[in-house]
Order: sequence, then C-alpha cells, then structure tokens
Amino acid sequence: MRLSFLIPAFNEESTIDDVLRRVAELDLDKQVIVVDDGSTDGTGKILERWEAGGDGRLVIRQPNRGKGAAVRAAIPHLDGDIAVIQGAAQGKQITWRDGFKALGVLVSVRFSSRGRAKKMEQRRG
Repeated sequence: MRLSFLIPAFNEESTIDDVLRRVAELDLDKQVIVVDDGSTDGTGKILERWEAGGDGRLVIRQPNRGKGAAVRAAIPHLDGDIAVIQGAAQGKQITWRDGFKALGVLVSVRFSSRGRAKKMEQRRG
C-alpha cells in the first residue's frame, strides 16, 4: 500500500526541514507532495533543495490562497492508495483519508514533542 503525503506550507522556514525528515524516516512506500503556498521566507529555497534529493518528491508553487487551495492543488498529483494531509509546522495534526473517499473512519495522528506519533481514531456515522 502506497501513501501520498500532502504538505501545505506557508512561511514554514523554521519547521519544514524537520517535518520532511520525519516523513522521510517512515518506513513506508510513499510519495511526498509539498505545496508552497506563496511563502515569502526561506521555505521555497529549502523545498528546492529537498525536491532535488530523490524520487517521489514533488513541490508545487502557487500564490498564497490558503490551506484548502493548497490541498486541492496537490490532489491531481496523488498516486498513493491513502492520502495523508500533514501540517508543515511541528506538532500539527495529520489526517488520513483513504483516497479522499468517505470511509466512515477518520484517523488522526499527532506527533509529540519527542517525535513519537500518538494515534487517535474517530468513527463517523
């Protein structure tokens, strides 16, 4: 099973390296798509170096339009069985949705300050 990580980023120069490192350390078949949502700090330069570092990495650049627009910009590029929306700031929640289809189960994961994942599961009706 392949995962597609979607990471909307706006002015995340101080955290984006760590988030990308944590995702890279996951022993999973994965694709990582980062949407630079019009950052004006050093986020863009960091992402240029990161994108050149290997396969399965894609950076989409767009003017600042917000997180929802950033996620929508990434969706056409997905090739995974499961999509994960990961916040670019440390500690932000990630949300798992199987192919963006209504599954009846939403699983959220939050990283602790020590980098450990805490898992919560919510059932929707």
